[in-house]
Amino acid sequence: MKKNKIKLTLLLILIFSFGFSQVNIKIIQLSDFYKGKGVIFPKDYKPIIILHDYKSSFTPTIKQIKKAETLFVKNIMKLC
Repeated sequence: MKKNKIKLTLLLILIFSFGFSQVNIKIIQLSDFYKGKGVIFPKDYKPIIILHDYKSSFTPTIKQIKKAETLFVKNIMKLC
């Protein structure tokens, strides 16, 4: 039983590693908005999982991300 869990874990790691190794991602850090780091996926990235109604994607600029984060924070504050 324990061997099956180890094999399953290794298989999952392999699948996710392969999926992410094929993508030219950009890691960013916007300390004005959050403590951690974020990832920008390129426009041609195909999700590993199936997303319902997925049509297309785009690669946002840092300026677009900052604008979206600002709008998000403003809208969250209105709810509080």
